[in-house]
Amino acid sequence: MQFTVVAVTRVPDVTSTRQLFEVADLDDESVARVLFHQRRQQTGSSEVLRWDQRAIAGITLLEHAVDEVRIESLTEDEHDESAMLHAFYQATLRHTQLITWGGTGEILPLLHFRTLMHEISYPSYWQAVREGREFHRDLRSCLTPEAEVADSPGLDETARRLGFPGLLHHTEDAAAAAWLQGDFSLARAYSELRAINTYLVALRLLAVTGEVDNRDAIRTLNQLREALATQGLTYQAEFLTAWGVT
Repeated sequence: MQFTVVAVTRVPDVTSTRQLFEVADLDDESVARVLFHQRRQQTGSSEVLRWDQRAIAGITLLEHAVDEVRIESLTEDEHDESAMLHAFYQATLRHTQLITWGGTGEILPLLHFRTLMHEISYPSYWQAVREGREFHRDLRSCLTPEAEVADSPGLDETARRLGFPGLLHHTEDAAAAAWLQGDFSLARAYSELRAINTYLVALRLLAVTGEVDNRDAIRTLNQLREALATQGLTYQAEFLTAWGVT
């Protein structure tokens, strides 16, 4: 079985907000405050942004095949948003099964809307959407009873309950705050940790259901450990330590 896990780091869309509210003279942090204030007026209390009010600062694609596992993380300091979207669509062409955590209501609408903004065309992807193929599996939806969707556990809690390290206290809000100040490191750490934990939960589920052979699962887990150890970034080392790998 082959599949791709996708995770993103979302940030306030300061570019379109600057144009929409005609605040070209403000810096990114000030524009973000305008957006949060506008959102609070819309909701009456919450500043949580809608998918159309966000942009992508980081994306991680974790590709699983029988003989290998491959991690690719792109962030805005080295790749613009258009390049991140191209990487996403190219991964979907390589592996017809896409796996996310919360992708139905959060990730895919954002990816699709940003695709419209950048006028990126991958007809074979949209053909799969039109034909209703089972190309996307949202783990959160798979594990959550329909009546409890509004009160479902998050990825971090779910992963830790299953014995995995979780997000190591990384949050999207912290990554977005750092991004507004020009620090992209947390954007990569957040999207990558989400992708890795999503992958671990997915692999456990697929092994239990028999969709992935246990021997293949063990082999790719070892390859994942080796890949993280080789790259040697701080959060990767912390993840391996929490996972019991030294």
